[in-house]
Amino acid sequence: MIRLRKDTRFFIIFIVFIISVYFGYKSSHIMQIFLPKQVKIDTKEANKIFEAADNQRKVALEYNEAAQTRSMINELVFQDEISTKYSDSKMNYQIFIIEIPHEKLETEINKLRQLEGLVAEHIKTDGEMKLDTNVKENLENHKITKKRLQELIAKTSSPQSLDKFQSDLERTQVKIDSLDNFVSRQEHLMNYDLMYIKSINSSGAGLSARMVIWNFVKRTFGSMLFLVACLIAFYYIMVLFTYLMNVMGIKSSRGGRGSSNYNYNYNKRSYGRKVKRIYKNADGTRVEKKDTE
Repeated sequence: MIRLRKDTRFFIIFIVFIISVYFGYKSSHIMQIFLPKQVKIDTKEANKIFEAADNQRKVALEYNEAAQTRSMINELVFQDEISTKYSDSKMNYQIFIIEIPHEKLETEINKLRQLEGLVAEHIKTDGEMKLDTNVKENLENHKITKKRLQELIAKTSSPQSLDKFQSDLERTQVKIDSLDNFVSRQEHLMNYDLMYIKSINSSGAGLSARMVIWNFVKRTFGSMLFLVACLIAFYYIMVLFTYLMNVMGIKSSRGGRGSSNYNYNYNKRSYGRKVKRIYKNADGTRVEKKDTE
């Protein structure tokens, strides 16, 4: 059996305790309850989308997150007439870029302004956007040309003329589609506004103190049990090796009988000392003699 001194046992227990507490501290992030770190969010992509958009009106709102703010934002974002251009939502922040009909903008902004935690508001308007008159006239002219070509195709009987009119009609239709898309997009940008909503929990309130403390206790005791189990396994492995060495006839010098006699004789011969002894004779006289031990 392997025996340890009392102070050695206490030292091992102390080391196991320190390692367990350190592991629980590192893995549970318990210090975030008392010293919350600033939330770092990568908003490059969202900023790029917002800046590149050509909407006539742009609104940016920033909040310190609260439960009421998150609920209101979710209610706004999932309305039928509102489309989401970008979203990034995590436990401690929400980022949304949405398009909202212009007639609803004022109503929704007034609701959002009443929420607690509003720290910034930016409104950008590029002036009154109007469709270019030349674009409209050009589109109407191409529609008239298309109608005329369709009438010519219906009346002509010449294959060559039919091929020519058909080719002209295809080119005219491509131009009409392009102008239609341009006009539709411009009307959309005038009738829909862009809203950039950013809600950040910078106070660390999103962390549950009870959950973090429970994780700390659970991980600490779990690591302590693991280390104790490792020490017990190591102890039995050492006992097994000691038993096998005894079976094989391998013994330490400390436990050998011959070595003990040798040490005794060595000490006796090398470290003898002279001792003065006083002997008393029968007549009462005393005699001093020096003996070597």
